[in-house]
Amino acid sequence: GTFSFSLPVSDKMIDSLSYGQIIGIDNKYFGIVRSLKETAGDSKTVTVSGADLKGYTEQRITLYPATELDEGMQGYDGIADVPTETVVKYFVNNNIVNPSNSKRKIPGIVLGADFHRGIQDDRYMSRFELLSDLCNKNLENAKMGYSITPDIENNSLVFDVIEGVNRTASQS
Repeated sequence: GTFSFSLPVSDKMIDSLSYGQIIGIDNKYFGIVRSLKETAGDSKTVTVSGADLKGYTEQRITLYPATELDEGMQGYDGIADVPTETVVKYFVNNNIVNPSNSKRKIPGIVLGADFHRGIQDDRYMSRFELLSDLCNKNLENAKMGYSITPDIENNSLVFDVIEGVNRTASQS
């Protein structure tokens, strides 16, 4: 999701905010600053807006691997006959964590453990697709989602797949 909040221009924190910076609110919500806009008028404020940490997946498209894949896969990257969680983490690894072009790496992002959740014989092939769309499409089919959360002790951001919780049993 996205966030937006306003601070008075006189606030001490304004000087330390910058584009691309990660901010935390109450150690519960973390986001990437995408915009800082000063508003004119009587009450001068700065509006800070951005995206949650999943916004990093919106910064990459899927590319084909440096090494050639099976026949018929030229120009595509793909994986088959593995659980959905493995499919998604395969593409995140190849496009953010350990891409073949080191300039595409987003420093500090690591993958969480793969518990092989989701559709067991899943497959996917992709080329020039927004990584966030790929994650959403594949995980939605398996009734799962994903998150990127800070691991402050290890100075990293952990990409992980999350399972949905069925809360319909006791609702009226």
